[in-house]
Amino acid sequence: MKPMLLAVYLTALHRCERSLADGFGAVAKRHADEPEIAGTAPLLAAWSEQHVARLGDALARFGKKPPRDAKLLASALFAGPRNGPVGLLDDLLELAMLAGQVQLLWALAGQGARVLRDAELLESCTTLPVQTDRQKVWVETQIKSLAPQLLIMPS
Repeated sequence: MKPMLLAVYLTALHRCERSLADGFGAVAKRHADEPEIAGTAPLLAAWSEQHVARLGDALARFGKKPPRDAKLLASALFAGPRNGPVGLLDDLLELAMLAGQVQLLWALAGQGARVLRDAELLESCTTLPVQTDRQKVWVETQIKSLAPQLLIMPS
């Protein structure tokens, strides 16, 4: 018997990693005039693409189950075009939220892997979230760098 809830959360993690990859890609395109964004966001998107591929093996073993709450955070993000510094800040805030959700889902998957003693999943849950942590730190650094000048601009 396959653990049903683990499959649900692995599916959610897979979807969120896919959304994170797409989000970094969208931000890189929307804000290509920002050198730090254009140079780093595609690399961070590639990391999530790799995570999506690695999660495919776990989904093949444990099954793919739609999340109980189909309204994942990822589905509400990156709506509509956003330009300029304020648009970049909004995009970065959404990337930070999504990366935080991915971090928590990796932690859940890791707990399931430990209980089931699934060495392959545990290895993924140990190594891949290190990149997610770096993605989140990078996004938060960009927010902290951009916010001071934007927060005092006239609205």
